[in-house]
Amino acid sequence: MQMTPFHIVLVPLFKRLPQSAFDVCQLSLIKYKLVLNPEKTKCMLFSRSHCTDDSTGIHTLQSTQIEIVDSCKYSGIWLDSRLSFQTHVKHISKKLKEKTGLLFRNQSCFSFSGRKIIVQSTIMSVFDYGDVLFMHAVANILNPLDAVFHNALYFIAGDGFLTHHCVLCEKVDWPSLAIYREQHYLLFIYKALSGNLPPYLSLLLNFNRLRLHFCSQSHIRLDTSRVNTEAGRKPSVFMPLISGTGYRTLLS
Repeated sequence: MQMTPFHIVLVPLFKRLPQSAFDVCQLSLIKYKLVLNPEKTKCMLFSRSHCTDDSTGIHTLQSTQIEIVDSCKYSGIWLDSRLSFQTHVKHISKKLKEKTGLLFRNQSCFSFSGRKIIVQSTIMSVFDYGDVLFMHAVANILNPLDAVFHNALYFIAGDGFLTHHCVLCEKVDWPSLAIYREQHYLLFIYKALSGNLPPYLSLLLNFNRLRLHFCSQSHIRLDTSRVNTEAGRKPSVFMPLISGTGYRTLLS
């Protein structure tokens, strides 16, 4: 029988449901002759509260308790119990600061085009990975990524640190990180609408059927569920209007 680690078990914050759901999952593994590895299995309780109750812990069929963690890396993304993505931003910003420091020490060895290619392959690829997930995080959480991105622009352009980042973006001919994330977000929606994503993702897109005929009737309007933030606000009720012209401009 093969040992199967569960890197993270995503369960809601209930008193009884996690254990019963986890038991069903373990029985399914036994059915396929797989054995759960409790040492590599983690449990995360998503809640706005900082405290975690030990009574909500779950156990294996052999009565081994599963460790409850506040953050865990899953498929290259650091998830925290509050889904703020602060842990993920801290990890990648620290990683990229070390890379930019090494690049600045060897800045004179590369030309402008060479520096641009290096940043594109070593730094921008880290920014792009999973940005559609953490793009809606709080602005002060995403600020460290903007700072690292501006340092990368300084490295490419070779200008002083007093140069404004808008001038650097124009000189390097790159948009800001916010525009990068928006483009990836629109491409993700386009792939979902065109059927290039798995069905379980495409089915999450619900069209908002307007009964009245407005000028925006030719646009694509998608509904999203209401999301309550820690402050009790509802930041996202529906996706912005998306026109076919905007998609053609993006894809061109």
